[in-house]
Amino acid sequence: MAAQFTPEYLASLSPEYLAEDNSAPLLNLSIAFMVILTAFIVLFFISRSINHNANGIEFWFLMPMAYLFCMVHCVCGILLVKLGGAGRHIAAVVLEDPHQIVDLLKLYKVVEFAYITSVTFPKLAILALYMRIFTTGKSQTIAKVMSVCLILFWLSGVIASFVMCRPFAYNWDKTIQGGKCGDLMAGYRYISIPNIVSDFFILILPLPTLWKLQVDLGVKIGLFMTFVFGSLGIVGSIIRTNEFFTKDLFSDVTFYVVTTMSWTLLEPAIYFMAACMPALRPLKRKLLPNTSFSTGLSSLFTNGTNKSSQKNMSDKSGQIRRTRHIDLKSSKVGNIETSSMESTRALHADPNGYVELQEWQVKKPVR
Repeated sequence: MAAQFTPEYLASLSPEYLAEDNSAPLLNLSIAFMVILTAFIVLFFISRSINHNANGIEFWFLMPMAYLFCMVHCVCGILLVKLGGAGRHIAAVVLEDPHQIVDLLKLYKVVEFAYITSVTFPKLAILALYMRIFTTGKSQTIAKVMSVCLILFWLSGVIASFVMCRPFAYNWDKTIQGGKCGDLMAGYRYISIPNIVSDFFILILPLPTLWKLQVDLGVKIGLFMTFVFGSLGIVGSIIRTNEFFTKDLFSDVTFYVVTTMSWTLLEPAIYFMAACMPALRPLKRKLLPNTSFSTGLSSLFTNGTNKSSQKNMSDKSGQIRRTRHIDLKSSKVGNIETSSMESTRALHADPNGYVELQEWQVKKPVR
């Protein structure tokens, strides 16, 4: 790469080319997401303190680690601009301060290690949620298998980052005699493919269970929207992968790193926010107890006949009673009949491992 920067080549570059700087988007994005992600983790912990019975490994380990490594991305994004010359063409950096390229390559190595952790841990948190909700059947098994696959993927990514260049310092110091690297661009291009595949499975995993629920269509849509937040990172993963396939990062590493680093920062940030959002429901219920997205959808899709039948049922009984929150682990969703009462239920999402089950028990005359 350095061989092309001959005095003749550098002299041929225009002042406009040497002055070009596109670092602002990366710098602004890094600062903005430091604030946004910090707000999300604070709300996450506040919400979980309200519903502390749902706190598991994601509360104590997975989400704090995901936040930490997302912050590493944000800090590296700022340092890439301030110390590594990110945003300027590499020829301009060579003319001004070649050592900035070494700093940039060191920082990008840190990003490699942070990336594999920051995209894995939020997904493990989402799967931990699934395993609490879907306690039996194929969904439980698939969630466990996916968790194992993600852990193995994380370990393989960490090991690959260590051994990609030998000796390790050759990642940023190409003057080391006998040093060699594997195909770095291939690694950057293909590492996101397992993320896309795992996102797809996380998206479809709850669908069969949701489809079988005996609830209104609006409630089903509300539950689906709750779970689909866990797979929003697939968009960032696809775009990031496309960036590495359409750009040769090392042909102008200081210039192209702005776009690739922006998506490398965004993808795990989206995963992190997606993993936080379902857990914010207890806080929402505390602050806005009379609003429900699922109830709104349910009322939108419920036809007049259903409303009329519910009203008639209420009139015949003369008494309607709302019951409790119950744990999905110990209760089945559906209609319940006893010798003295008849029940209909509406399910609302509480993805902390619980469901909010509103039950209307209608007394029947005992004969």
